[in-house]
Amino acid sequence: MSYVIEVLRQEHCNIEKLLRVLERELSVFDRGDRPDYEVVLAVINYFKEYPDSCHHPKEDMIVEKLKARDPVRAATVGDLETEHREGAKRLRQVALAVERVLSDQDLLPDRGRHRSRLHQPRAAAHGNGGAHRVSSRA
Repeated sequence: MSYVIEVLRQEHCNIEKLLRVLERELSVFDRGDRPDYEVVLAVINYFKEYPDSCHHPKEDMIVEKLKARDPVRAATVGDLETEHREGAKRLRQVALAVERVLSDQDLLPDRGRHRSRLHQPRAAAHGNGGAHRVSSRA
């Protein structure tokens, strides 16, 4: 199981790197510029597909094993299913905001408004950090 935990830790590092890329791209709104939407969409597409198909199943497996081994400790992990569902919902909101900007449906003189709607990638991508609790405790 330690191999799976190490893989999860590495995936969390990769997720953090992608979130930094996304934040850097979205920070251009502060200067009144447009981000590289190809990069933004690539990161969003990654988060639409990879976590649910590959990452979250590993976390779920670890949590199930932890529940069998130490139910009290497993209870401290939180509700990963809810966190993952809420994170996916926030990601869909960010993706919709990006799509609206790309289609010029939401271009307003106040570009700060775009940034406030788009610049929530950490929360959107991975809930409230529940997965970090799993990989560090399992």
